[in-house]
Amino acid sequence: MPFIWSYRRIRSYAEVRSSERDEVTGLPKSLPIYLGKVIDLEKGVFKNRKMGVFKYSIDSGYETLNIADPIIQTCGNQEKTILDFGSSYLLEEFSKSIGFSDLFRNTLPKYSDSLMALIFYYIEMSEPNRDALRWYRGSYSNVLFPAAELLSERISELLTKLGDETVERNFFSRYLKIILPQKTKTGVIIDSTGLPNSIHFPLTAISNYNGTLNEEVRLIFVIDTKSGLPIFSDITLKI
Repeated sequence: MPFIWSYRRIRSYAEVRSSERDEVTGLPKSLPIYLGKVIDLEKGVFKNRKMGVFKYSIDSGYETLNIADPIIQTCGNQEKTILDFGSSYLLEEFSKSIGFSDLFRNTLPKYSDSLMALIFYYIEMSEPNRDALRWYRGSYSNVLFPAAELLSERISELLTKLGDETVERNFFSRYLKIILPQKTKTGVIIDSTGLPNSIHFPLTAISNYNGTLNEEVRLIFVIDTKSGLPIFSDITLKI
């Protein structure tokens, strides 16, 4: 069973220890995970170079702390950081100017910082979700959105919430008022394309395109012909 073990040199440090038997020798072997400097052992707060200041428990694993959390201000984590400033600042100012900043923040108000930071990450980077936290720590986004939680597990939970049908309907009703503010005649283009997908869930199906078989889902976009902006999107069965 894993446990947190604290030891002291000049300062107190901690690591997670668990043991299992070696398949060859049959003897127990230790599998430590280094946590770093102990900030508050009772609350499970630690600090290391890779993660900065964070929480860890055997049951919950790693948890990020908000930059505004008082414990960060008192644990010697106030060193200056070189941040990638330009891209996130530009995106923030542009999204404000066209009304999208408030739109996104009101989509999931309780998780607005996480959603905004994730949107900026997807625009600026092409890396997997597991690298989002590393990007966030070196980006001006961590100043713009201090309450963002971009651990891989938290991102999965956020994307699940975004997939709720009620959330989608509320988003599009507000979004359409921004891109189509007046009742003017317009045209639409409906585009359907297959997205390769092998995840075992109800929207995955086999498609046959010119004799080529693929596992896909169908992404449908409705595009405004004047602005070129999408006015609706949905994922359905590929048939």
